[in-house]
Amino acid sequence: MTSTPAIWSTLRHRQFRALWRSGGVYFIGNAMQVMAAAWMMIELTGSDFLAAAVQTAVFLPMFLLSLPAGVLADTTDRRRLILAALLTQAAAGAILAALLFAGWAGPGALMFFIFIAGCCTAAARKSEPVSSIIIQAAAITCIALPMK
Repeated sequence: MTSTPAIWSTLRHRQFRALWRSGGVYFIGNAMQVMAAAWMMIELTGSDFLAAAVQTAVFLPMFLLSLPAGVLADTTDRRRLILAALLTQAAAGAILAALLFAGWAGPGALMFFIFIAGCCTAAARKSEPVSSIIIQAAAITCIALPMK
C-alpha cells in the first residue's frame, strides 16, 4: 500500500510559497481596489448602474484580452511583462488617487483608470510563471492526486 502525497506538498518549495503568498496579497489588494472604485462611483454619481459598470470595466479586459495576453506571455519575457503590467497598474492607481484627492476625477476618469487596471490584471494573470517555479515532480504529484 503506497501513501498518497498530500496536496500541500508543493508548499515545501520556497519559490512556490513566495509566489502563492504574493499572488494572494495581489488579488486581495485588487479586490479591495475594485470594491473601493465601485463605492467611489456611488459617492460621485449616486448611480447603481455606474457602480455595476465599474465591475464591467475591471472584468471585460480579462475576457477580451485573455487570448492576446496569453500569446504575449508566450512570446516575450514573462518577468518583464509582469513587471510592466504591475508598474502600469500601480501608476494608474496612484494617478487616480491623486486626481481623487485633488477633486479633479469624475466618473469618466474613474472608469478609465479602472479599465487600465483590468487590462494590467489580464496581462499579469496570463504571465504567471507557475510551471517554471514548481519542480516537475511536485507538479506531476499534484496533478495525479486522487479525487475523494
